Amino acid sequence: MNPVIAMLIGVVVMMVLVICTRMHAFPSLIISAILIAVLSGNYLLVGTGNEGGNLLSVAISTVTGGFGGTMTSIGIVIGFGCIMGIFLEKSGAAKRMAITILKLVGVKRADVVLGLTGFVVSIPVFCDSGFVILSSLAKEFSRLTKKSMVGLGGILGMGLYITHFMVPPGPLAVVSTFQNEGINIDLGMFIIAGLLFSIPLFIFSVFLFRWFGNKYPQFVVPYEIDRSKYTEAQLKVLDKIDAKIKAGKELENEDFTELLSTEKLP
Repeated sequence: MNPVIAMLIGVVVMMVLVICTRMHAFPSLIISAILIAVLSGNYLLVGTGNEGGNLLSVAISTVTGGFGGTMTSIGIVIGFGCIMGIFLEKSGAAKRMAITILKLVGVKRADVVLGLTGFVVSIPVFCDSGFVILSSLAKEFSRLTKKSMVGLGGILGMGLYITHFMVPPGPLAVVSTFQNEGINIDLGMFIIAGLLFSIPLFIFSVFLFRWFGNKYPQFVVPYEIDRSKYTEAQLKVLDKIDAKIKAGKELENEDFTELLSTEKLP
């Protein structure tokens, strides 16, 4: 089978496993990767120099070899990024950061600030590590402001990946390839051009994922309120916010003013 068709089938299988069966993403990726390798058939055997070999054995060794190569290059960085993300979430640092940002920019612009953070962070930092770390902040925004994770996560992801792919050092391999082929590419101009392309793409992604967020408002990080920790006045504010959400109304900065002033967000 053509490797491109095999890849498309593998992606569909992975999405079905994750979305429909609720299987964890990691085994889903491994299963779909082996499936793609097996469906590629002779293309895989020829490409790996194993003509006439056992297809399943070659497929498994190729997938495990690729996974090992990934772990040697970025695995440690992503692993420590996961640990840092858990620290931010469990220590309350993510909540503190979210409250500070909400005080500065307000509820309506919180998603843009989150995306801009990813936009800047992804230039010097590997985008996957940035997403692992900043996703805890996105979840905290969703929990506090009742905004959909579809919108917040999408804007954060686009902010991270746009500059990762468009602005060096992310696409530095592309510049090196051009230079190796004798095409002189000025790195400084490449950075400027990448930023100029990235800005309109990011603006478009904000409007796109705000639309998706409004379309899927139910994907909000839940929370339980310990009512004993709040004053009567603060509980009235929380109940009013909850009633406004259930009525389908959009939250305003004024809804959070009293809670933000005392940093008593749930």
